[in-house]
Amino acid sequence: SKDWFNAWDSMRKSLGSEEAYKAVMSDIMKRENYQTIVGADGVKQVPFFQKAGLHLTDLLDMTSREEEMVSSLAEKIPFKIGAGVRASNRAYTSFANKLRADHFDRLINSAEAAGLKPRENLDLAQNIASFVNNATGRGDLPGGLERHAAALNSIFFSPRFMASRLQMLSPANYLKNIHTPEGRFVAKQYTKSALALASSWLAETQLARLAGAEVSDDTKSTDFGKIKIGNTRLDPPAGFQQWLVLADRLRTGEYTTVGGNERE
Repeated sequence: SKDWFNAWDSMRKSLGSEEAYKAVMSDIMKRENYQTIVGADGVKQVPFFQKAGLHLTDLLDMTSREEEMVSSLAEKIPFKIGAGVRASNRAYTSFANKLRADHFDRLINSAEAAGLKPRENLDLAQNIASFVNNATGRGDLPGGLERHAAALNSIFFSPRFMASRLQMLSPANYLKNIHTPEGRFVAKQYTKSALALASSWLAETQLARLAGAEVSDDTKSTDFGKIKIGNTRLDPPAGFQQWLVLADRLRTGEYTTVGGNERE
């Protein structure tokens, strides 16, 4: 999408310097949806994006960093190695935040243009923010697990990312309150995202197959939908394929081994 391509420029600049990274973050926080407003009584009001639940990250501590870079220890490695790690972390963080902020702002504006009132309807705003979080790989953890996110990340690889893939696959997000204009607006975003992913996945695998790579169509195999070149495997759906394979294995009670044999 346009938001995705625009975020690349911020990533490129942030890769080059700490100042550019800070400028990207500062630009986001100056927008209407992200400002902390002081009321007439002198009390600070929570910014709109926080009320909605949009996830923005930084490089400060374990609870606020992106899951893939939760520790800052690697950034302290000497001989310029740590500086390279820091630059990579800056680039990814600025890309993710720019993408989330731009997409959230655009959807809020689109909802308003459609006659909806996301600034007054907090439930709608939260559903929009939840979609943006899920679509960008930072889903909400269910129940009381949210407050244990940092601990879970030390045991599992990117639990928020895993949750986002499951939530993008959940029928509930496509059918929730679909009888209302607000529900249809959010369901439309999930549907558009799912169709874009499916078409991209299909196009990539078919082009790879034409180029001589192996692509498995067996939904019970761990190689399903992956691009295999020698012993190297590429995963175009980025986190969705594993859940689809698991679902089919549970449905059929069968699985395909590495050697290509089906087992019950």
